[in-house]
Amino acid sequence: ADICGDPAPPTELNHCSTMIKIAEYLAAGKPVAAFALHETTVTAGGAAELAAPGDLADLAARVAALAADGGRRRDLAERGLRRARELTWERSAAALLDVYAAL
Repeated sequence: ADICGDPAPPTELNHCSTMIKIAEYLAAGKPVAAFALHETTVTAGGAAELAAPGDLADLAARVAALAADGGRRRDLAERGLRRARELTWERSAAALLDVYAAL
């Protein structure tokens, strides 16, 4: 795929859950278009095109804009790869252990 998307609707659960496919798309170096759900926004860390939650026309427009802009796709892909490295278990484990030690 040239562009990966997540049309998960803005529900209470979806705002509080990270869709694993977002992290997988980032790690695969694919540009992502999704709704700006809370956890999607946090996971993407600036490496995705985020549409207004539930606004299908906005999401479609962002996908179309990405399809027409190879430079933007490459930029998001590179950002995604960098962001994915920040989300690895090795980094998360160290931060978690620091919290446990502080408690």
